[in-house]
Amino acid sequence: MSALSRCVALVAVGCLVIAGCGGDGGTKKGTKVKGKLLSGDKPLEVRELGQGGAAVKVNIGLIREDGSSGGGASADAQGNFTMENVPAGTYTLTVEHFDQGLTMGGKGPGGMGPGGGGPPGGPAGMKQKQGGANVLDRLQGKFSQANSEIKVTITEQAEQDLGTIDLEKKETWPGKK
Repeated sequence: MSALSRCVALVAVGCLVIAGCGGDGGTKKGTKVKGKLLSGDKPLEVRELGQGGAAVKVNIGLIREDGSSGGGASADAQGNFTMENVPAGTYTLTVEHFDQGLTMGGKGPGGMGPGGGGPPGGPAGMKQKQGGANVLDRLQGKFSQANSEIKVTITEQAEQDLGTIDLEKKETWPGKK
């Protein structure tokens, strides 16, 4: 085999490797889903650990009827969120306003006394469920998988914008517009 033939063969093999042999390996990329989440025309509070108190996050999820996850994201301080590679389907949009400063008794971070810190033998602020709601959720489970009324249909496309969703205004929810 001549040097030119070997070079052409190596380039061809390299192209096949880079391209994945012309296929997608049996996996398809899903849709990039973005949106903005508000409550009463304002973003929910987001605070990183070390910014004047316990961390506060806004966690957003897409859950199918069978309980499987289509994706999840955290909102930024303006309420914007993006989920990558979400498979097409119908989902319940869940929202958890996770506040590490809350404890079982709702008295903020503290020791193991009544209402503080968590269960005996457990870490302070340990995530516990009560009636389907995370006790560290400022929304008290209103938008948990069991309670959320926000339904979203994701179609197979490059990007889908859910727009602005205000938790206090049902008319802004996908499917209600």
